Amino acid sequence: MHLDPYATDQKAEVERLIKLGATIHKPAKQGEDFVIMADPEGKLFCVVQIPHSSTDKVASAERQAPSR
Repeated sequence: MHLDPYATDQKAEVERLIKLGATIHKPAKQGEDFVIMADPEGKLFCVVQIPHSSTDKVASAERQAPSR
């Protein structure tokens, strides 16, 4: 299984994961929206930056959703 967490603040998420024992396997290159990391057992995963426009769309949809 391969997991790729998506984050609205990629830098903060990478720092949080490092504190939990992950390491950076390959930093993001110019124009890339992901950082390749390794868990403590060496399994690779990517932390993907959610584009700000997507975040704005989700927040807008949540504001417009009828309350229950």
